[in-house]
Amino acid sequence: MADNITIKVTGVKEAINRLNKAKKNVKEEMSMSVYRAALYLQGKVREDIQGKTGTRSVDTGHFAKMTYAKKTGTFEAVVGNDLPYAKYLEYGTSSHFVAPKNAKALHWDGFFSKGHMVGGIKARRHFGNTARREKANIQKIIQNNINKAGRQQ
Repeated sequence: MADNITIKVTGVKEAINRLNKAKKNVKEEMSMSVYRAALYLQGKVREDIQGKTGTRSVDTGHFAKMTYAKKTGTFEAVVGNDLPYAKYLEYGTSSHFVAPKNAKALHWDGFFSKGHMVGGIKARRHFGNTARREKANIQKIIQNNINKAGRQQ
């Protein structure tokens, strides 16, 4: 006659709940790490606009102040600037003709013009150049935050 051995496993539900919670916490931390990296990049772009690492684009400081980082999805964030002239500073403009709209002539510093060619604005690439320059640091921020979340479980 064979002896019956009974094994009772307790705490299965609790273990599954803890694993599910850990999974959720890691996912949330991964999402937040992307946003933290965007905030880091925002600061670096502002420094670049202020001339600390690239071509200075500061007159009043408004362009730098209006640069933002925003979470746009679970694992997405954007660093941008919605000022109407932001795209012209980033990508530049070509030579073009400037003509008066509300008067017969343009007037500045004692000069008048019924219209004339202007050379355009050279692209400053604050966002693109800074993102390329900081790519390794951004990856480290995300990886370090994910590693930290994994150790806390």
